[in-house]
Amino acid sequence: MDRWTAQWGDQLPIQHKVWVVLLLLCVPLSAGIAIHLYLVQQLLGLQEQRQELMLAEEQIQVLGRIAIDIEDGFRGYVLTQEPAFLAPLAEAEAKLEQALSDTTKSLSKLSGSPNHLAPIEQQLKGLLRSKHELIADIQKGPADKALAYVRSGEGLRLSDLLREDVRTIEDRLKRQRNSLNERADALSQRTFVGLWITLAGVVALGWVVSRILARSLTDPITRLQSATARIGAQVDVAGITELLANGRGVKDELGQLAEAYLAMARRIQTNFQEIQALDTIGKEVNSIGSDDLEGVLRRITDRAVELVQADICLVLLRDERVGCWIVEAASGEWNDRLKKWVMPWEELPVCVQAFETRAVATGEWFRSDKWPQMVQRNLIGDSMLAIPLLAQGIPFGVLSFLNER
Repeated sequence: MDRWTAQWGDQLPIQHKVWVVLLLLCVPLSAGIAIHLYLVQQLLGLQEQRQELMLAEEQIQVLGRIAIDIEDGFRGYVLTQEPAFLAPLAEAEAKLEQALSDTTKSLSKLSGSPNHLAPIEQQLKGLLRSKHELIADIQKGPADKALAYVRSGEGLRLSDLLREDVRTIEDRLKRQRNSLNERADALSQRTFVGLWITLAGVVALGWVVSRILARSLTDPITRLQSATARIGAQVDVAGITELLANGRGVKDELGQLAEAYLAMARRIQTNFQEIQALDTIGKEVNSIGSDDLEGVLRRITDRAVELVQADICLVLLRDERVGCWIVEAASGEWNDRLKKWVMPWEELPVCVQAFETRAVATGEWFRSDKWPQMVQRNLIGDSMLAIPLLAQGIPFGVLSFLNER
């Protein structure tokens, strides 16, 4: 899997690699943010439900206090028959309708909440009505009936039933609030842990992806720097080729740069060889001895073979009369075998190219050419380097280097 990923990444340009890195970082981060936004929304919903529960509890408690004010006001008036003790009862009666309306609205907003307010409403109104009847009796005459009502404990029984119903609703609301608190705490903990997991995952993924991206950039650059160090007085093309072997299969800009760099190294090596050969030729021409020009050409070809590390070096002159090549000199034992040998013009296309373009020409893999007309040329060698010989800018022959391999 890692090898396939590396090969797939090698086919991408650098800009696309950067986009892939950003995509790998942004997609998990965006997913984590979306999940946490959902969790935060759930927390806000639970918080809103908890506030509604707390409001409903407060309003239920208001109803309980109204019942207490009614009972206390009635008892104080019965015992003292002072109108001042009726003030709490009158105030509770004024608040009753609004308190019942607010409590009903709060309970209706709660999903699954106990909506048993109707019995409490009937009890409160019945309690208030009974107290008004007893107060009217006291105001009309003797308070014997009211005192008998108080002594019987009927009022306390009704108050206890009312408080029990109110307490039942309060207990149910409290249980719901505790359940919401537990859900909110669990959701908060999951949100907190998930946030750290998301951050850790993004950091780890970013570190891994950045290392891969950095390695895909720094490794080729390091190889190119090492290859540059190998270019000195001599160009080690074989070493540079081996050093850049891994980067040449990459299709991004750095892989293309490695290919161009290798081609440049080969060109530099060719230029070095040409310069060395020309320098040798110049020295030999300036040192013509007793063996005359033929000896100079012989020494030039022998020395050129050593410098260029070729198998054969030929000095080929163009015979304009018959339109062919004449071997004027050759290196080593080939001089005796090929000297003054006439070769057809088209049999050496690389030499023809160098002659006509007045520039260095090369050819490789001759032996792979199986056409019948190429058989004779294939017998010469597998690769060729041809350097044009010019006299005042006009070509008159070529210096040809052949390799058997």
